[in-house]
Amino acid sequence: MTKKNDKSEKFPMPRRPLKKGDVIFAQDTLYRHYGIYEGDGKVIDFSASKGHETDASDACIREKSLSAFAKGRPLVIDGSVEENFSPTETVRRARSQIGKKKGEYNLATNNCEHFARECKSGKAESKQVQKVVTGAVAAAGVLIASTVAIALAKKKSEESET
Repeated sequence: MTKKNDKSEKFPMPRRPLKKGDVIFAQDTLYRHYGIYEGDGKVIDFSASKGHETDASDACIREKSLSAFAKGRPLVIDGSVEENFSPTETVRRARSQIGKKKGEYNLATNNCEHFARECKSGKAESKQVQKVVTGAVAAAGVLIASTVAIALAKKKSEESET
């Protein structure tokens, strides 16, 4: 489903209507941008100001329209977040931080997903980062195992030649 918003911009909407306190993300090709749906077409997120998206030093908690948050990308409700706070409390927790820096933005340890999950569950974590780390560890394990197997095969081959 596509929603037409106040700027006549279109973006795909989730299957169910957004509810106050939902953790949502805009799906990009390589990453997801997270925020808390506040209601009335507003989202609270941890991001840089418009035009400074690549400047992490400019990042702070901001309130923006749903269309500014989505930027034409598909919106998804993240149902995997533990619901340790009510929708009202989740939004209150997010709103209380608007305008604050929330520490230095860091892709691995302090990003938009950490912020959104912390508001809803009390746990600042990023499943995206965890998946990348898990993948990197698995890849390193395969690389090490392959290197050891090649070395052992080479040693066995050399021993059989002598």
